[in-house]
Amino acid sequence: MLGTEDEPGIYMLAARDVFDTLTQPKYAHLELRVSSYEIYASKVYDLLNNRAVCPIREDARKRVNVVGLSETAVSDLTTYRSVLMLMAEARRTAATCAHAESSRSHACLQLTLRARSSGAATERPSLDTGHFRFVDLAGTERGADREGGVLANERERRLEGAEINKSLLALKECIRSLDSGKSHIPFRGAKLTEVLRDSFVGDCHTVMIGTIAPTRCAPVEPPFPPPSLLLPLARRAPRPSAPPPGTRSSPRSTPCATPRRCAPSARAAQA
Repeated sequence: MLGTEDEPGIYMLAARDVFDTLTQPKYAHLELRVSSYEIYASKVYDLLNNRAVCPIREDARKRVNVVGLSETAVSDLTTYRSVLMLMAEARRTAATCAHAESSRSHACLQLTLRARSSGAATERPSLDTGHFRFVDLAGTERGADREGGVLANERERRLEGAEINKSLLALKECIRSLDSGKSHIPFRGAKLTEVLRDSFVGDCHTVMIGTIAPTRCAPVEPPFPPPSLLLPLARRAPRPSAPPPGTRSSPRSTPCATPRRCAPSARAAQA
């Protein structure tokens, strides 16, 4: 997701395209603002504001909002890169028996295009023009991964793993329900699916990115099975269907007749 100086990741590539577009005269009135949060232990933390806890609320238009989430205006790639570094440092990571450094949360980076403010005191708040949302999912936790290793904080790692698995299961159930055309989609099954509801239905285009290593050195025997969890999920995700009854799209834009449903930019558990 972050990449390196020589091989920039999807975060940098996306921002580069956005800044290139904003140089065009017809988009000169827009500015790019960045926000980031993580979902850890069923709570949402602002990664750009000292990990402040942000509640999730649904407004009168049935849109899910992360209340109090801070935004940072960025004008160039250098400033944007520094924001990414702050985000990476604030995200919860820890050593496990499977990895020396493992993500213990789901992290979201949101790029928002807004009309520039003229600074007038009576000016109404500018409307969002568009969002780009990148979600880096923590990998599935398996109890077998801990065999042969003992950690001083093993209990904490197990609790974190249980929360990660619970949210990924809720995500799987939402995609399965959408794929089956069910009238009820269990978005409230986890904080992850609550905040991603706008990426499942309505005026959205969603892409799933999974990393799989089909090499001879990749372990294929237990406790590291093939990516059997990711592939069926990815197979279901691109299938288009009509939005379920009761869902709404933004009235400021034309609803997408065939939304793609999956976690944006999902990192595979078996990467």
